[in-house]
Amino acid sequence: MLKLMLQREQELKSLPLLQRAFSAPFLDRRQVMYQLHLRVVREFGLPDSTVEVLQNTQYFYNRWGWNSYSS
Repeated sequence: MLKLMLQREQELKSLPLLQRAFSAPFLDRRQVMYQLHLRVVREFGLPDSTVEVLQNTQYFYNRWGWNSYSS
């Protein structure tokens, strides 16, 4: 499911609205990413606390698959 969530995140990042938000100098990019992750988590019907997994995917998933130290 994490892979699907990451794919959805990439889809949303490519939207013009998100591109404008990332390029705006007065917006906090961390907050934009948090809201993006929160949207993805909610689209998958997961609790809001799951946003921490998307914020820390390097501990769970890399481009080649699951990290050896993830459970």
